[in-house]
Formats: sequence, structure tokens, C-alpha cells
Amino acid sequence: YAILFGDDYMSGQYNPEVLKKLQRYELEILNDFTKVCEENNLSYFGFSGTGIGALRHGGFIPWDDDIDLAIPRDQYEKAMEIFERDYADKYTVVSAEKYNDFPVMNTHIIINDSSFVTTEDKRGNYPKGIFLDIFPIDYTPADEKQRSKHLRRAWFLSKILIMKHIPFPHLPFKGFKAKLAHCVTAAIWLFLNVFCISHKFLYNLCLKECTKYNH
Repeated sequence: YAILFGDDYMSGQYNPEVLKKLQRYELEILNDFTKVCEENNLSYFGFSGTGIGALRHGGFIPWDDDIDLAIPRDQYEKAMEIFERDYADKYTVVSAEKYNDFPVMNTHIIINDSSFVTTEDKRGNYPKGIFLDIFPIDYTPADEKQRSKHLRRAWFLSKILIMKHIPFPHLPFKGFKAKLAHCVTAAIWLFLNVFCISHKFLYNLCLKECTKYNH
């Protein structure tokens, strides 16, 4: 497999040939994932840029460099179990549950013996390779006020988990706003680490909130 270093991951500045090669490898992971889901009657769907690309372009958004899939939480756990059991020679499943440096609540299915390293990934001590992005989907209340509160808390806790590991995360700001926002994120990073608030504690807190209404 090609070794790719994705320093341009966030900006989308790729050599076209490199991007096409990356997309081919991602489609290979997608084919194996859909095979597992279809053989085990598991539901999944593309969303975010993947959903837009499928509807608008009949495939990838031309400049997109990842595939985003969502799957209900209970089926997600079964799919990950199958991947770890039957595809360990080809893929590694990387999640915040398994790796104490992994900063996000979604999961990467990574091709073994590949490398794809973003600027933000350089700090973490976990496998970094060409990946499929998997998002477990949870229930949320039908009541609008309860739902809004639930989503705000889940969003906030997921961002705190990121800032536990990344003092200067990629943000949609520039200039003074970016500097101000990074002062805040760096202060939160310092607080979390000086007071030894663990990855496991933050992950479990966020997971508890995300899955609060699943039953």
C-alpha cells in the first residue's frame, strides 16, 4: 500500500493522482465494510460529504479525501467485533475506547501497513493509516427541548475529549478569532492535563451522554 502523509488533509490541497489513489484505497475498505454489513443484516448509510457526493456526483465529491458512514450503535458494535475477528490481518479498528490518545468519538477502520498522518494526528500514539470513518448513531429524545439539551451536552463533551489531546485543534476561524479561540483551547488542554483528568474518564462521560436514550 502507498504511504501517504496527509498534512494537507484539512485544506484539501492534494496532488490529483495522490487523491485518486487515496480514494481507491478507501473504496476498498468500503467494499469490505458493506460486505460485512450485508452478510450480517446490518444497516448503514453514507452521510456528510459522502452523502452529498453520492447524490450530487454519483461517488466522491471530487476533492473529498474520506468516506463517512453511520451505523446504529448496537449494529456498530457487532460490525467492529467482526472486523477485529475476521479482518485483523488487513485492518486495525481504532477508537477512543481502545486507544487512550485517540481524540474523537467516531472510529477509524485503518488499512494495515499504510500511513496517513494529519497535522493534528502527529501528537497521538495510535495507529494512523488510510481509513474509513465510522460514526455510531444513538437515539435522542423526541421532545425538542430535551433533544436540544442532549445534543448540546454530547457535542460539548466530545469537544472536551478532543482538547484533552490537542491544544490547537483545526478551527473554522482565521486571524484574531483563530488566535483567541486557540488561547481558550490551549487553556482547557492545560487544565485537563495539569489536573490529570484522564482520557478514559472523559470518554466514558461522553459515551454515557451519547447513549443516554438508547433504551
